[in-house]
Amino acid sequence: MEMVLRNNVEKLNAEFLQVCRDALLQDQAYITDYCRDNFQFVANGLRNALLEGICVLHDLQERKRKGRLAYLQFSFLMSGIFSNEHLLKIDFYDDRFYEDPYEIDCYWDYSCLFPEQSQRQEKMISEVRRKVVKVMDYELHERFPTYRLGQMQLLLDLLKRIQAEEKIVSLLSTEAEPEIKVIYGVYMGAAQMLFTVKKEQI
Repeated sequence: MEMVLRNNVEKLNAEFLQVCRDALLQDQAYITDYCRDNFQFVANGLRNALLEGICVLHDLQERKRKGRLAYLQFSFLMSGIFSNEHLLKIDFYDDRFYEDPYEIDCYWDYSCLFPEQSQRQEKMISEVRRKVVKVMDYELHERFPTYRLGQMQLLLDLLKRIQAEEKIVSLLSTEAEPEIKVIYGVYMGAAQMLFTVKKEQI
């Protein structure tokens, strides 16, 4: 019995990874096609979100609540896994980083890049159920963060392109440290440093 269960889990993992890869390829193709005709719209959405946060940052700096900008963090919200809400959180930290008590609620809505996610996930579940017997709902749902993390990589690639072509970091406050670290990752989770920006480049 234990061997049967183990084999079923292994098959479930393999089949889910395959439908995940297929879905991400479809997402990637959609983003490529969408940005071919709407790149400026997408870039402007991110620019406007940054400007909104920068206005709050300036106000906090003028009131001596925040120091000079040291970290710009883009955070991917896992809460969007089972909803149509796709938001990238943007945080502006001084040299205290996570100990900076003044969090700026600033978000970029990128839902236009991943439309019809509920239907996409239903199709993924249907594909897995067709190939794996006796799969519980929770077994499928607990695997969807894998798909979400794949989308995170697609979004990261787009962010790098927007920065390369639009130089959005040039919007940052001149009230900044000599070097600003730009970070990307899961909100309240693992993150990576994308690049640093010298103050004289702003």
